[in-house]
Amino acid sequence: MRLLNKKIHAVYLLSHKERLQCISIVYWLVLIKLALCLLPYQKVVHNVDRWANSFTTLKSRAVCSAETICSLTDKCANSIPLRLLCLPRALTGYVQCRRNGYKVELKIGIRRSSDEGFVAHAWIELNGIILIGNRPDICEFSRFNLEKVL
Repeated sequence: MRLLNKKIHAVYLLSHKERLQCISIVYWLVLIKLALCLLPYQKVVHNVDRWANSFTTLKSRAVCSAETICSLTDKCANSIPLRLLCLPRALTGYVQCRRNGYKVELKIGIRRSSDEGFVAHAWIELNGIILIGNRPDICEFSRFNLEKVL
């Protein structure tokens, strides 16, 4: 019960624009997670790119900054009872930022580890700054060329 009260209080502290953004983020997190479970990866990424670029607002009319959108995406992903790892978070952040006029880039990479085998990771960047999916070993990942997929 105490945890629920903290979450409700955290939502109460958000501005009206941020609350609206959270509703949209939760919608996209669930939709993308469902799509990843039901559809082939290439089709999901293609549709995400289409959704992200189908409607964009002017940057001056954006609801929140790209950093705020990505921070809210992580907070929402941590709050809902789904296993939302880096890919649904990055895809959701990509859609949300693009629809708000920010030209973020979706990055997906892999690395080989002796103890874990192949490890994949997804993140988004804006002007070379990682907004979602930053981790200490990110430079060890070999990036895929997503232009062929998108």
